[in-house]
Amino acid sequence: MFYGLEGKKIILMDECHHLLENNVEFVGRMFIELRKQMVAPIALTQNYDDFLNSKIGRVIAVNSFNKIFFRQEIASSDFVTDFDKKKISSLVTKKGEYSEFYLKTSVNRKILRYLPSELEYELFTSDYEENLRQQAFFEHLTKVGFDFNKIIEAWVRIKYALN
Repeated sequence: MFYGLEGKKIILMDECHHLLENNVEFVGRMFIELRKQMVAPIALTQNYDDFLNSKIGRVIAVNSFNKIFFRQEIASSDFVTDFDKKKISSLVTKKGEYSEFYLKTSVNRKILRYLPSELEYELFTSDYEENLRQQAFFEHLTKVGFDFNKIIEAWVRIKYALN
């Protein structure tokens, strides 16, 4: 599957609970097989409770060493204690500056803060208005032949030089 690729490999499955609805066997098998090939599968979901509604979702949760939570409403379960819920509900995000998240491992439970660089913020923002402005800029420069890397670099330089 990953023959000839050097280095660490990661596969992200965004909104993994949707994949689980119709592809339980595939996702379960993937988590087993990818680890054998030194690939880290990462399951993402906006709502952890949705993830735990399937048997395979619970299996993945049990076998995941690291669990990262952003602020969300979440039910107590075998996987999330009242202590965890309290920490998750206390998380803060300051738009454009940082986002707190809760890291839960078998040995640690901590609130951490992610401070994105200007480039990271622009790559990962979900702000609708900012994304519209960015999209218009990208469409214009794509038409004249610039590649993604040059466009995002120009976007960040222009945007942050003006602020």
